[in-house]
Amino acid sequence: MRIFRTALAAAFAALVLASCASTPKGAFVTPVDGSVSSNYGPRKRNFHTGIDVAAPKGTKVVAAQAGKVVFRGRKKRYGRLVIIDHGGGMQTYYAHLSKFHVRKGKKVKRGQVIGRVGKSGRASGHHLHFELRVNGRHTDPRGVVPF
Repeated sequence: MRIFRTALAAAFAALVLASCASTPKGAFVTPVDGSVSSNYGPRKRNFHTGIDVAAPKGTKVVAAQAGKVVFRGRKKRYGRLVIIDHGGGMQTYYAHLSKFHVRKGKKVKRGQVIGRVGKSGRASGHHLHFELRVNGRHTDPRGVVPF
C-alpha cells in the first residue's frame, strides 16, 4: 500500500509540475546565478532533497515563481530559510541564506530578490539549497526550474 501511495504521489507531482511548466505564466526562473554543486537524489548516507547551487556570499537569491512567503526564519539544518507557497500544493524552499529581503505573509513576484546566498545552518560553503515540494513531498526541481 505504501508503494502505491508513493507512486500515486509521484504521478500527481509530475502532473502538477507539467501543467505549471507548460504555460508562460507558470514558468519558473533559476533562483540564483551559480553552478550546481549537488543534485537532487540519493547520496552515500542519505537522500538529498534539493539542489545545491554554489555562489559567492551575498549573491542575490530570487523567487523562482510568484507566491506568498509562508516561512521566514531559522531551521536547524537549513539555517536561514524562506519558504514560498505557489498554490496548488506547491512550495519552494531557499536555505542557507545570509540575509532576508522578504517578510512572512508578503506576496512575492517571480524574479523578486528574497535573500542573499550564505552558509547558515549545516553548510560547508556558500551556496543556495533549493527544494521543490508538492503536497509536502520533495520533488526533483529540475522538472520545472532551469538549472
